Amino acid sequence: MNFEYSDKTVGLIAQLEDFITTHIIPIEKVYTEFLERPENLWVVPDMLAGLQEKARQAGLWNVFFTGGIRRL
Repeated sequence: MNFEYSDKTVGLIAQLEDFITTHIIPIEKVYTEFLERPENLWVVPDMLAGLQEKARQAGLWNVFFTGGIRRL
């Protein structure tokens, strides 16, 4: 059995790692502080809407959903 990732999967992993490094890690602290405030218990942070759109544009939103933006 071949347990190696396909070239397409390797590319997707690299793209995801780059996205996380570029967009997610820099806002982690701000996001955590936002969640720690009780008044934000049921509030969706504005920063998530921007990330969702960036992920969509990069083809990374719902990649594993069969009707998603792109298929593996």
